Amino acid sequence: MDKRMGIFRAAALFAILVVPAVARAVETPAIINTGSGTVTSPPGTVEFVFSRDFQAETVKAAIEAANLYLAEAQQSLRTGEMQPTEVAAIPASLLTYAPAAVTASVRARFSMAALNAPSTGPVQFGALCDKMTAAAATLGAVLRPPVLLPADRDFLADKAVALATENAYSQAEAVASAVKSAIYSVREAEILDITWTTSPVEEPGEVPQVGCTAKVRVTYLLAPAQ
Repeated sequence: MDKRMGIFRAAALFAILVVPAVARAVETPAIINTGSGTVTSPPGTVEFVFSRDFQAETVKAAIEAANLYLAEAQQSLRTGEMQPTEVAAIPASLLTYAPAAVTASVRARFSMAALNAPSTGPVQFGALCDKMTAAAATLGAVLRPPVLLPADRDFLADKAVALATENAYSQAEAVASAVKSAIYSVREAEILDITWTTSPVEEPGEVPQVGCTAKVRVTYLLAPAQ
């Protein structure tokens, strides 16, 4: 049903474009179609963020307390049992003036290389989450849900764009065939959107997957009438 509706919409747009072209006899008939594609891959990194709010009599005092927390949290995470690949502070930001309150966070990233093994990876990932929960309790921080990041962001985005372009072409080709024509060339291609799934994609598999979805719009020129 979705494919038929896509072809119908593309055919309607084709009609809008072709009629003026025939009337003026100067424009080449064209089809404008959109396509989307989603690709997945095992994550390369997992990110945990430890956030904590601070309130004091003045904003200055609240920021000073937050800075002490940032230093302590970074040191604790770097010397802990699980060694992160990266630890970084997210500077304090103001929540309210009265009462004076700020929030500050520390980000820790861990490699997923060993955690992507089908047999042991999920259990090891669970153990890592437990250790991060314990670390947050020790620091008096709130632990945000883990964020999964791709190993090669650009490569995955390129694959999603390529798939979206293929899907756009297949529908446009069907419309061209329906009007007894053929696609002659591409006049314009535009990436409309790229979105990421930073939590595990809900699909069958042995290890968690992150997803990238691309949406493109392509203008195809049809072969000149004989």
